[in-house]
Amino acid sequence: MTFVRLSKNDIFNMSILFDFEFKIISPESRGNLNEQVNDCVEQLGSLYTGLYGKAVVVRINWFYSKTRKSSCAQMQSIVVDAIDSKGLSHIPFTIIAERPTEESLVQIVICFITNISDKALVESVNMDDGVYCLVKYGMQKWLFTGGSGCLDKKLSIRNSANAAFREIKAILENENLSFSNIVRQWNYIPGILKREADKNDKLVQNYQEFNDVRATWFLKEGLDKDFPAATGIGVSGGEVNIEVVAVNPGDELFISSLHNPKQSDAHSYSPSKLIGEKAIETPRFERGKMIFAEGKGHIWVSGTAAIRGEDSIPGGVLEQTLITCENIETLTDPENLIRSGLAPAKYILEPIYIRAYVKNFDQGKSVHNFLKKRYPEAPIHVLQADICREELLVEVEGEFSIVTSDE
Repeated sequence: MTFVRLSKNDIFNMSILFDFEFKIISPESRGNLNEQVNDCVEQLGSLYTGLYGKAVVVRINWFYSKTRKSSCAQMQSIVVDAIDSKGLSHIPFTIIAERPTEESLVQIVICFITNISDKALVESVNMDDGVYCLVKYGMQKWLFTGGSGCLDKKLSIRNSANAAFREIKAILENENLSFSNIVRQWNYIPGILKREADKNDKLVQNYQEFNDVRATWFLKEGLDKDFPAATGIGVSGGEVNIEVVAVNPGDELFISSLHNPKQSDAHSYSPSKLIGEKAIETPRFERGKMIFAEGKGHIWVSGTAAIRGEDSIPGGVLEQTLITCENIETLTDPENLIRSGLAPAKYILEPIYIRAYVKNFDQGKSVHNFLKKRYPEAPIHVLQADICREELLVEVEGEFSIVTSDE
């Protein structure tokens, strides 16, 4: 493995908990896939240069429209060549075969951290299992991974998921972390709704197969409660891809799972919500995760849909989007955060990134406009992807900052 020390000579502010920011980049040209990727990398390079000494880029997501002429392996090759040419291969990245609902073949989302102490140590670590970013400050340790690659190995969902979890385990163990340190997880699952008979003629569904594998890994690794916030979403190609944020909080950070009074915990769903004759395990994730220290914090909201209790709410895409937003706002309401362990006080929340997945491409613009009116200050990103239930048309996730009010 190799280590790259990221220079940040002028990074400022002695904050115990840094801030997250996001930037969505679309290509300015409308050329072919290769040209649009290189266009995005040019913009990324300019952004990276502008952030020097002010922020650290911790991960990049590449979303692209997969066609018969653009396999996942081809996209992987194009992206790797482009970022190598700009000297940016030390930044963790994930390639995700989900179509942007804007008129482009590709979009990227950059996550970077600001307000970080100059006493923090920031490293890029390159293992056989991928590149990850490591941030150490005092007793804190933060780990940001890219995904396990966008390849075409033609593995079964079960084998592909096991391979992805093995890679995550290797990275965590390299930093003396465990699955219990994961606070946020993204699970990209090809053909998420696909059902087929296995070799024993038992009906299996890809999402349920993934859930069974995830539960097995968590149990084996001693994680039986306080699961990560997570999204499980469909992709149109490649293998199961897992991306995580993991934290060792030391003695400085307070971490809490968030539960929604309007929704059942997914890991407590009844057997009737599991699909397939071999269905065994419920989805092991929390509705949200919060981290807090010295008057400020960060909230990861899991992939959320129009579900009340454990039942889907029917309706059109905007009706489902409204119910989804209400679910998110109930989860992040300060009273709910206090029930989750914050000290009683007045808190101010700000959405800093909202991502939506729509089942039907032509509904992307209306969902984008709805979310932009509801969260006008946040970057809004909408992608086409299959949702984990047939009847659901939209799923929304987000990240929020929280501070204690002086009023």
